[in-house]
Amino acid sequence: MSRKIPYKAIVLLALVALASALITGLLVNIYERKAEARRGAVRLVEVREDDTDPAHWGINWPRQYDSYKRTAEATRTRFGGHGGSEALPAQKIERDPWLRRMFLGYAFSLDYRDRRGHAYMLYDQEQTERQSKPQSGSCLHCHASIMPLYRQLGDGDATAGFERSYAYSYGELNQMLHDAGHAHPVSCVDCHDPATMQLRITRPGFIQGIQMLAESDAPVPHLPSLERWRRGSRDRPYDPNATASRNEMRSFTCGQCHVEYYCG
Repeated sequence: MSRKIPYKAIVLLALVALASALITGLLVNIYERKAEARRGAVRLVEVREDDTDPAHWGINWPRQYDSYKRTAEATRTRFGGHGGSEALPAQKIERDPWLRRMFLGYAFSLDYRDRRGHAYMLYDQEQTERQSKPQSGSCLHCHASIMPLYRQLGDGDATAGFERSYAYSYGELNQMLHDAGHAHPVSCVDCHDPATMQLRITRPGFIQGIQMLAESDAPVPHLPSLERWRRGSRDRPYDPNATASRNEMRSFTCGQCHVEYYCG
């Protein structure tokens, strides 16, 4: 008479088999991800420091480029946003007249519109009625892929070029940007190292500002790399690209342009 296998034993064997399959799958996945990290991305074209056109980067990274293009889509929330046609967004100062009063004496009292995505950041700045008043070339710091032009102005030194840019009017510097072929909104190269694709800080204004913050006595419990730098020898200025954690860099790369500012 044949002996029946206990039900509990069958369940146990099934669980062991399932666990073995899951562990094997996990190990295979880890191995594949490590192999991908060693290989890096397959590049169809080379990207360099002066490649400011996001479409060129999109040849290598089409999914990321598709995400960038989606910033041109019309969106609207209860907090604002452009939800209409391809024309310029609606005027906030017409919808909310108190904004005009608040900005009196400031160019935003002339033109202050609903926001649009990154794809429009340069075009909308070029078209704003605020250009009817004198505007500094400094305003392009956060609206254009301007680092090659800074290097050109500074004879290879981007910081020197940045410090010279305020002497130009917006129209003059914008024309130079177009003539140089870099009239693009803030682009891939502004936040990614073209050799490694690592996040990075490029904007001289942010670098100078974060260094001043590091050297100050202001509490920065939310920025552990600054606290570590303060405890160190301080023989070199704080360098976010060398010292900041990846989590900090995810904030810094956005913060180098998303700031409260006044272009004087």
